Amino acid sequence: MGDGGRRIRRQGNLAKELTPMHLTRFSYARASARWSVDPLPALDSPATLVIAFGAAELRDDDRPFADLRRAFPRSVVIGCSTAGEIDGARGVDDSITAAAIRFEHTRVVLAKARLPTVQASFQAGTELADQLRRGGDDLRAVLVVPIGLLLAYGALRLSTTLLTELRELIFAKATEGAARSISLQVFRQLHALSLRFHLERQTGGMTRDIERGTRAVHSLISYSLYSIIPTLIEVALVLTLLAVKFDAWFAWITLTALVFYIAFTVTVTNWRTQFRKQMNELDSKPPSKAIDSLLNYETVKYYNH
Repeated sequence: MGDGGRRIRRQGNLAKELTPMHLTRFSYARASARWSVDPLPALDSPATLVIAFGAAELRDDDRPFADLRRAFPRSVVIGCSTAGEIDGARGVDDSITAAAIRFEHTRVVLAKARLPTVQASFQAGTELADQLRRGGDDLRAVLVVPIGLLLAYGALRLSTTLLTELRELIFAKATEGAARSISLQVFRQLHALSLRFHLERQTGGMTRDIERGTRAVHSLISYSLYSIIPTLIEVALVLTLLAVKFDAWFAWITLTALVFYIAFTVTVTNWRTQFRKQMNELDSKPPSKAIDSLLNYETVKYYNH
């Protein structure tokens, strides 16, 4: 929107459940210097809103904007620059994608203010509010959207916390049950080992390893249920959406990037596993020596004297 901020308010018959309107989409290609429709749609009226999204390189080319001003002299025309335009199911560059919307029972009012710096945002917002207030006495209709969005945002944040706690409550029994079963199996396996193992035991290190394994069960269930499976479902949905709504190449490009990312992650993880093993071994040595020395207190005391 250039160096200013703009807000649009639609005023009209609020009692109607639906606002009848006519919508037409068209585009301008820089290479051919032509619009996709000729002449432009005959939707000009005081109740028409024209929205244009174009490449930044076209801001110095006045021809397409002059065409819009000639075709829609009484309409409100707004727009902004983009890094790429979407025309239907295609992604294009060096173009302008526009949509003309003519409302049947709505008056379109444009309010604008300059925003030279971020610090001037409050002043610009006050100026926009004053312009909207002067535009009519039904300003409350404008306030419905921000209040509703704020309430919806608060409800979503609250629902996120509640659903997270509910998830922990539902899966806690399964997670703790799996950890308990594995710990009992390890305990039975230790009792089934030979006398030689117990005579050469390192109780401290073994206790630390059992504790680390129990935490690993919690992490494995958490990652698989809360991260891996939902991510796979999300990736499948996104790839399907890209393939259906856009070109199939978008889905293949995204899938290729994911494959490279997974391959890189697996390679780096396997490489760092050796350092993780060394760290675990070194981490188990101090507890092993400390606990074994306490269990064999008499022997340690005898040889120290």
